[in-house]
Amino acid sequence: MQIPDRQPSVITLPYKTKAVLFDLDDTLFDRTKVFQSWATSFVQTYFVPGNDVSQEEILNFIITFDDHGYTARGKLFSQLRQIFPSLQEATDVLVERYYQHQLARLELTEGASMLLQALQTEGIPIGIVTNGRAWQIRKAKGLGLDQFASCIFVSEMVGAKKPAASIFLAAASRLQIPPEEILFVGDHPYNDIWGAHSVGMRTGWLKRTLDWPETLSSDIVDLTITTLTELHALISTPGISRS
Repeated sequence: MQIPDRQPSVITLPYKTKAVLFDLDDTLFDRTKVFQSWATSFVQTYFVPGNDVSQEEILNFIITFDDHGYTARGKLFSQLRQIFPSLQEATDVLVERYYQHQLARLELTEGASMLLQALQTEGIPIGIVTNGRAWQIRKAKGLGLDQFASCIFVSEMVGAKKPAASIFLAAASRLQIPPEEILFVGDHPYNDIWGAHSVGMRTGWLKRTLDWPETLSSDIVDLTITTLTELHALISTPGISRS
């Protein structure tokens, strides 16, 4: 009996890459949406509109001071307690409530689920490289990402933060694929794109809330997308391999 040939893969990664590494926050996890939801609820719960400051002004302050998550949670709430004396809860209590809110409202970014499923079906190795604390592991598992990722590297647990070369190289080593055969997808121009490019990885910039800095050459970006749905469509289209 003749064994039928295996059907050709419907997924072709660009630039002859063989694996994909992803950032977590605002790449796979829609952090901006979830944070704004929390901030709105927080302001409505703790602050009554007054003559001197409005809830909208407080909300804008929190979002700005948060700095896309790069402000430590303890620092964020300590600052809020100093500015708004009506906030009586201890900082550690406020931080824990914040994390519980996130766990209850975890949400993947647009197109993430379909893209990950397609990559997994084709046997393409997937990994996650994120800055942050061990909390990021809980978040990734809550999103179900541990079902797809062969590795999840968190900066505090590895001892190196993006854009340090070592955390990218550690992930490549775990996947057992050379850096130049890996596509890294992330939203942060410096931490994600420059960091991955510096070790020889191909790069896909997910343009969401962060602008590209004038001080950083755009030549380090191989692909620019605004949603992961675009990447899914791109790699599912015949003939997209690039040299």
